[in-house]
Amino acid sequence: MRKLIATREESEWLVRVTLQLFNLSEPAFADPHEREQFKTRLMSMVEILRECRDAQLDLGRLIETHTKELEAGDAARITDGRIELLKDIEPRLNRYFKDFFSKARVVLYHLYGQRDKPESVTFRLLGRSVNFVQIENEATFEKCVAEFLQADPSDKARALMDMLRGERQTWSAVLIGTRNRIDHDIDCPKLQMNYEIIAGKVRAGFPTVSKQELRAYVDQFWCNLYQAVEETVALCLTMRMPDNIVLRRIPDLLKNPQLLFRWTLTSDPGHPILMADRKTDH
Repeated sequence: MRKLIATREESEWLVRVTLQLFNLSEPAFADPHEREQFKTRLMSMVEILRECRDAQLDLGRLIETHTKELEAGDAARITDGRIELLKDIEPRLNRYFKDFFSKARVVLYHLYGQRDKPESVTFRLLGRSVNFVQIENEATFEKCVAEFLQADPSDKARALMDMLRGERQTWSAVLIGTRNRIDHDIDCPKLQMNYEIIAGKVRAGFPTVSKQELRAYVDQFWCNLYQAVEETVALCLTMRMPDNIVLRRIPDLLKNPQLLFRWTLTSDPGHPILMADRKTDH
């Protein structure tokens, strides 16, 4: 049975976290069975990524549809100068937002491991846990980084720690904190719609988060999340290879439009791996 797993619009990120990483993993495993085990664990994480992406897309579609329904007069009407709401989207808006962050948190568990369960994609590649990247206390995190580098002082290990530190400082700690508050704080404020009458029509004021438009806020986390998966796994794969084998970004002019890979292996030691800058306005 053939299974359509993505539309054309979805193909780029999915190719990058599956086919690209499968391709990079080939020289990292001497044992084909061990490589298959890695691919199986990676695909378990990708399935959660897809669920996370679905929640993001559902949120965007809900906002777009509601805006059109308001324009057509199907979602609200004006009665005696007052707004009468015909379609209340707040429950779904909150559900999609919550689902996105809950699924994103599970992706990080698959990538880094959990507190008492170090088994993860990175653990399978390194034979050591990096779940300390999720520790809230900064001093404890830095202590774990120092211990990791004491056991492996290589340039690649240092590059990995620098990348994980960057993830914490820009977005991952905010993602974890957001999910924890959504799931565990009964006083966590809910997303609320605001409606007003402008030029004789009902207009929606969609909620913002950290002064950002809701879709832009979630979209930013999505991009950071899947790129972190792509780059963390790619770098960990090279840590299983000889020191002179490093990752290099593929120049845009040399990219294959059918595969959309961003990274390749090279034996040129040159500079350490350069990862994409993460974005955050939090």
